[in-house]
Amino acid sequence: MRELIDDPLCVDAEWLTYVLQHEGHLQSGKVIAVTKTPLGNSIGFLSRVVRLSPEYQGNADGLPDSFILKAHTVIPNFLGVAEELKAFDRELGFYQEFRQKVCSRLPKFYGGYSQAGRGWLLLEDLSSIPPGDQVAGLSNLQVAKTIENIAAIHALCWQSEELNRAKWLPIDDFWFRTEIERSWRTLKQSYCLRIGSEGCELIDSFVACHGDLFGRLSSRPRTLIHGDLRADNLLMDSNPKSRDDVIILDWQTATQSMGAIDIAFLIAGSEPTAERHGRIHSLVRTWHTALVENGVKSYSYDEAYLDVRAALLLCLAVPIKAFEELGGPNFRNVREVQLAELMIFRYVQAALDLNVGELLESWDF
Repeated sequence: MRELIDDPLCVDAEWLTYVLQHEGHLQSGKVIAVTKTPLGNSIGFLSRVVRLSPEYQGNADGLPDSFILKAHTVIPNFLGVAEELKAFDRELGFYQEFRQKVCSRLPKFYGGYSQAGRGWLLLEDLSSIPPGDQVAGLSNLQVAKTIENIAAIHALCWQSEELNRAKWLPIDDFWFRTEIERSWRTLKQSYCLRIGSEGCELIDSFVACHGDLFGRLSSRPRTLIHGDLRADNLLMDSNPKSRDDVIILDWQTATQSMGAIDIAFLIAGSEPTAERHGRIHSLVRTWHTALVENGVKSYSYDEAYLDVRAALLLCLAVPIKAFEELGGPNFRNVREVQLAELMIFRYVQAALDLNVGELLESWDF
């Protein structure tokens, strides 16, 4: 039964019993029935999510009333991305090797399987905690809390040799690091007037040399990064008594690279322009302070700020690749139009605000 699941709605009580017993969570009892409830929509591009609500027989002490079963997508273009990225290999590796080492709150892991990018994970059901919303965006306080959370993980793995021993964890391998020339031409035809001449000129220059720019990452300090740190991949607990303000989900794009990629990705993609205005220095300071407090040495604030600017330059590939993967300009639904457009306008404006264009020639270490 430890094999791929083509349809998470087809798993049964026997399957869930086997997984829980095999992973040591269920001793003498068993699952005699399971109710399956699909969750989510096009927010989760690389996976499908189903809540499993089991009925137990016998001793099931300590087991919850529900689980989350996450399985690979069947949408062809997104499945192709998942296979190319080896998405479930990465996320399974993260939970198996790092979940007990990080101090940040994560869903409890009950089991999983991966094969060539496809797979499944059985996780704690945290669906009662409100999720972030990419379209609505995050407040500056929520962004700062998320930065503190991811900084603890960055610090734990900063320049760690353990990363090189994780065979499932690639180096500088991002879902948006790809050929983007054709997609940029298509995007530009539809959005050039709204992006504006300054933004279009910046992206033209970036696209012309983006391969070389990504190659420069090899000289920066490496750590474990999320690679897709945005509102839709967060749970945001509004309970003031909660110790877990932010829970970071969906580690399918984890890679070892420059930590500032996560920071630029989050700030530019998830904080609306009006909320972000004038606050980037403060957010970078939050990240740098958290790194130092968690043990990172010989990394100055000036380095951190330059790295975030450079990361934002690289992240100009994000809205272009997202536009392509979402099928632009022929989107399937309103949500995908909203996602594509907010990425375009937020990332471009953030890049202009930080004058990242000057790094096209001067970013050299």
